[in-house]
Amino acid sequence: MLGRNVAEIGRLFEYDKTGYTQMFEEVKFKTFVFKFRTKMETYNDEARLKTTVINVQPVDYKDANKRLIASIKTLSGVEV
Repeated sequence: MLGRNVAEIGRLFEYDKTGYTQMFEEVKFKTFVFKFRTKMETYNDEARLKTTVINVQPVDYKDANKRLIASIKTLSGVEV
């Protein structure tokens, strides 16, 4: 999402607060597709959900629109 590795982000955080803030401003209001893995874990007799991000990609609007149109046609009974 940010297009930088951890070392670069850490360097910006330590030495360039303006650049660090700008990095997050560039990502604001952009849409991404997240793929998660979620599992239930127990810690001290308390059940908790652990969620891990597996993949993040920008939205492929062409593919998303194609799937949306197919879903609308299926739900409305219009032949594909």
